[in-house]
Amino acid sequence: MNKEEALEFLRRHQPTPSEFDDDLDSETVDAWDAAREYFTENPCEEAIPLFLGSIGEGYLFGTYQMLDNFFALFEPDVVVPHLVDALSSESSWTRRWAAEYASAVESGRSDLIEALLKLLFDPDEEARTAAVITLKYKFLDGLVNWRDYEATLRSAYAQETDDWNKERYDEIFATE
Repeated sequence: MNKEEALEFLRRHQPTPSEFDDDLDSETVDAWDAAREYFTENPCEEAIPLFLGSIGEGYLFGTYQMLDNFFALFEPDVVVPHLVDALSSESSWTRRWAAEYASAVESGRSDLIEALLKLLFDPDEEARTAAVITLKYKFLDGLVNWRDYEATLRSAYAQETDDWNKERYDEIFATE
């Protein structure tokens, strides 16, 4: 697969069919993964929003989680605006994956942190989980001081229904 083939494939798959539907075939999964491999070896900013838009329901049989390496290749000023947009997507799957991919980006930019904080109140539990995990690592890595966002974090904690997520908040609150 070359650059134009990979871009065209991604343009045609906005989003990729759900892995829970019969519309998704192995050729599509293989082509998506080939595009991911191509752009991981040959980073291209044009592919960033196309990958985020290609996220369909599910995990694409384990290939979506491998995309974090692609996002880590870019400077924060290049990739963060695309992630921020994806964090407010109508698709809960896109929001969830964008939050996970944000953990691969070494940035404490306020627009990214604020978008992740909003996600802590998302109705989708998996999106909230991805957001709290990413925020936890941003705080623990010293990219951001969690106390700057303490009121929002405590409010999200009070509304969180998942015990596992609450434990992640406790880990954040235990740091100095």
